[in-house]
Amino acid sequence: MNVPKLRFKEFDDEWNKFLLSSIAEKIQDGTHFSPEVCASGQFLYITSKNVKNGYLDLSTALYVSEKSHNEIYKRCDVKQGDVLITKDGTIGQVCVNSLSEPFSMLSSVAFIRTKEKFNNHFLYHLLLSPNGQKEIIKSIAGQALQRITLTKLNNFSYSFPTSFEQTKIANFLTAIDEKITQLTQKYDLLKQYKKGVMQQIFSQKLRFKDEDGREFPEWEERELKDIAHINPKTDSLPDEFVYIDLESVEKGMLLKETTISKDIAPSRAQRLLRREDVLFQMVRPYQKNNLFFDKTGNYVASTGYAQIQAYEDSRFLYHCLHLDDFIAEVMNRCTGTSYPAINSSDLASITVQVPSREEQTKIANFLTAIDDKITHTQTQLDAVKLYKKGLLQQMFV
Repeated sequence: MNVPKLRFKEFDDEWNKFLLSSIAEKIQDGTHFSPEVCASGQFLYITSKNVKNGYLDLSTALYVSEKSHNEIYKRCDVKQGDVLITKDGTIGQVCVNSLSEPFSMLSSVAFIRTKEKFNNHFLYHLLLSPNGQKEIIKSIAGQALQRITLTKLNNFSYSFPTSFEQTKIANFLTAIDEKITQLTQKYDLLKQYKKGVMQQIFSQKLRFKDEDGREFPEWEERELKDIAHINPKTDSLPDEFVYIDLESVEKGMLLKETTISKDIAPSRAQRLLRREDVLFQMVRPYQKNNLFFDKTGNYVASTGYAQIQAYEDSRFLYHCLHLDDFIAEVMNRCTGTSYPAINSSDLASITVQVPSREEQTKIANFLTAIDDKITHTQTQLDAVKLYKKGLLQQMFV
């Protein structure tokens, strides 16, 4: 039977295949001409760059004049609730139009307006699902110029359940989307909050006090080499170890752990780590893919990192190395364009503002607590996204 693997128990009817043209009231793409655009105005001009899976990204949106808009809108009268899909560029990105105001579109985007018995949010999730994307990929296979034509879009064939089951599926998945949105907003707010308090702390506008409520001593300006040991010598490597290269770390997280033997290790595997070492990315340091190493066992890092052992509080130093002012100074001393890099002696000579050890620890504990909340929220978000991915694989035919 033509039914999904995962289904609400009250439904057992077979799903029926339809062409998109037969379930749609209208399918249309935007203008095939290039109107004059500007950075601000009355009427938005949406292209494939603005359509992301699940939402419209208006951060880089441009505008057209009323005259241009009226000409485009006569043919392409996109409305709130229509399903948008990218035909060119990053093909197959899908969202439901959430905007109530009229706007213009380029031909790289098409809208699908469903008939009354077909749920627009069901169609959106269907197009996002692996089966939905498979049809899209099949339509552009072998093409030198990869794009979805309107004719092919109209002829996409998908399976649909009854209107009632469509609505139930759409409501269920939309509720998960709302949870994803809530967690994403929470994550973004925590990141913004941390950035704000770091600016306050390291500009010394926000100061901590000791256990008796007294002021800590004034901060001192020190070179990095005076507050940390950089690239300590390693006499020998263990026979086996986890190797950390520049692809292993992203935004403070160790993404992968690959165990290798010393005999086949790359020549760059030289930094034998100890607990509370800080790894600072020497190549393209603007990415801030640094690591506070808090594990035990045999781990060796690439020479693409500086291995930094703080003389006082390691976590304070780790946060300090992420400051925009510090990274700007690092970039000023980098050589190369495509892969800018700094050497360890130049890194060691950069000056930083340092408080007493006790205040360092208070700052580190405060910022680490925020980091823990950010990590927890990211873990929750990843789990919900993975859950939805599994549903999309099983709830559609």
